[in-house]
Amino acid sequence: MTLVELIISVFVSSAVIVIVMTFMSMSLNELRITNEATKAIDSSFSLKDIINRYVKSWYNYFTIYWTETENQPFTLENWIWDWWYLFWIVDDDTKKLQKNKIYWNNFIWYRSLSLKELTDIETNSWVIYTYSFHNDKILKWVRIKDFKPELYNSGWILDIYMSTILVNDENNFGKNMSDVFFDPNDIAEFNFDF
Repeated sequence: MTLVELIISVFVSSAVIVIVMTFMSMSLNELRITNEATKAIDSSFSLKDIINRYVKSWYNYFTIYWTETENQPFTLENWIWDWWYLFWIVDDDTKKLQKNKIYWNNFIWYRSLSLKELTDIETNSWVIYTYSFHNDKILKWVRIKDFKPELYNSGWILDIYMSTILVNDENNFGKNMSDVFFDPNDIAEFNFDF
């Protein structure tokens, strides 16, 4: 082989390797996005099943507590007023409700409430931020961006809009959600009615 042939073969081989590596990189990224989206879908429908199980079993009605934050907590209450559940976004580090909409380890948790706790919430909805949540009720599958319940038909229908973050970008931890750019491929959105 002459030097020219050797240089051409190295150049062609390099070009082929670059094309193959680019294709593999794109394929791995698509695989990651698909894997995270599948996990988010499974997790979100698991949450829907948990809420639906309570709704169907106990003929609950819903209450949304307005706390002047973008994401609102809600409770499920049964007809005979002997148990209640509070659902909302909880900070995994503090095990308490997340007051601010920041990019963090925020997951959906739920907890049962006593009659005294429910009465305290109805008196002052801000008291919910003092309640601790327990690990056995965490739905720690996907990081939550939005969790917005709304009531329709005089409170008989609960609609939940939820969006989940499919990437784990620790560089943005602690930042306000409005200051973080999210690629549309990195967000999965769901709408559930009960």
